Amino acid sequence: MNKNIGILNEIKRGVPNRFGNMNPFHFEKFIGELFNDLGYQIEVTKSTGDFGADVLLVKDNIKTAVQVKRYGKENLVGVNEINQIIGGREYYRCDKAIIVTTSSFTKAAKKIADQTLVELWDWDKLLNEIKKVYMEGKNIYDFFDKENTLDNNEKEELYNNAQSEIFLFQIEQIRENVETVHFNSNKAAGINTIVHIKMVNTTEQKIYVTMHMPIIITNIGNQIEAVASFAGTFTQGYVYPNANVPLIFSWYVDQIPSGRLIKNVIVKYQSEDGITKEKFVSPDSSTQITKERKLKSGCFIATAVYGTPLAPEINTLRDFRDNILLSSKTGEKFVCFYYRFSPPIANFISKHRLLKICIREFFINPSVKVVRLLNKVTNFQ
Repeated sequence: MNKNIGILNEIKRGVPNRFGNMNPFHFEKFIGELFNDLGYQIEVTKSTGDFGADVLLVKDNIKTAVQVKRYGKENLVGVNEINQIIGGREYYRCDKAIIVTTSSFTKAAKKIADQTLVELWDWDKLLNEIKKVYMEGKNIYDFFDKENTLDNNEKEELYNNAQSEIFLFQIEQIRENVETVHFNSNKAAGINTIVHIKMVNTTEQKIYVTMHMPIIITNIGNQIEAVASFAGTFTQGYVYPNANVPLIFSWYVDQIPSGRLIKNVIVKYQSEDGITKEKFVSPDSSTQITKERKLKSGCFIATAVYGTPLAPEINTLRDFRDNILLSSKTGEKFVCFYYRFSPPIANFISKHRLLKICIREFFINPSVKVVRLLNKVTNFQ
């Protein structure tokens, strides 16, 4: 019992700051106790000259080398640490290898670990194991406040930490220069930046939430709210225990200054208590970033005046867009502006026969002739 009281006190003090209050050797002992309570026989190696392994485990005649890294949230475990635990596995003649960290892993580290069969425990995995073994699967606030023994400062600190534990968010993909049409909204088609976020319910209860439009913060401090959500994105309803749902939102490309990077996404949601909460999420090494240069459709206005997207004149304009306009930042801005504002204009033109003829004869056809002349001059040179 005394042992459990001691561990629970360490958890109450340590979880809110990812055990930053512990010295590294003390944290290694804590991880050893966790594995012991998971049914392993343990041995903590000496603090120096450990040959890449901090804890040795034995269970069912399988020997495992464990490396423990008490890192800050932004300090990701890299390839060097993977190589160390591989060496430790060989030195101690172990069958398996695990790295446990209070942060996460770089993309390269994950790749090497997968190839060399090193098991990775990031902060989310570690916290879930701690909750299962010591806290009845509950979040930190619900567990420690069950007997009403916390003072107000402890309650506030643990409550804030528990709220951040309920849902985990990960930016999975950022897609730039994507040609889109937003269904079920009054937003025009345009060229967008799309952000895909995974939202995970880490609890054992289903939770009802309502999502709000997120905000991005660029690397120079621009604050920009999303313009639309996509079909298939989760907007409202129950998120079931340990399930994840997709959040897919878009921003017009011309809202984001050229060359600016997304530093944070502020995800906003309202839970069952009626309080709107915010979570800052940053792209990491696992975030896939793509930039689509070639657009699928042609010119909205030209399509309206010719009556078909297959007209040869439209192919000429499409090639000019892809090969000339999109090759410069000024051209990119023009294309973004055009795709943002031309659809309603094209819709209006398509309903007026005389207007279609005038625009075709006095604007589109002359433009096509100029583009073809430019192509001939360029090819000749």
